[in-house]
Amino acid sequence: MELQLWIKAERDLKSVSREMAEAAQAEVVRLREVLAQAELAGKERAMAAEVAEAELGAVRETLAKTEREAELRAAASAALQDDVVALRDTLTAAREVGTAAIAALRIGTAVPMKLDGPRGWWQIAVQCLGGPNRILKGCIRVKIPR
Repeated sequence: MELQLWIKAERDLKSVSREMAEAAQAEVVRLREVLAQAELAGKERAMAAEVAEAELGAVRETLAKTEREAELRAAASAALQDDVVALRDTLTAAREVGTAAIAALRIGTAVPMKLDGPRGWWQIAVQCLGGPNRILKGCIRVKIPR
């Protein structure tokens, strides 16, 4: 009987060992599947990170371009502001000149349109020789228009 108990115990031990080995093997298979899924998820995350990094680079490039354009526009705006100030100063000066001209006209100062005396050497010579209609006391009659 002892032998039978001994054999039975050995069979039970083998059975338990076999069950434990099967359970351990099932656990190893399960852990390998979990590891494979984790590796796949890691690869997917790495690819997503690369895509996100590329998109971030494109966004940074666009931001830099936009900042350069904003700086150029700000410089152009400042230049236009300077031009506006200069034009306003010019307009103010022109208004002052116009106001002074109108005031001078109101005073009644007339600017002669035609000079009273001769303008050139020919007119001076004609006047010295007897006037516009007579040169050398009637020898030559020349009519000089004014």
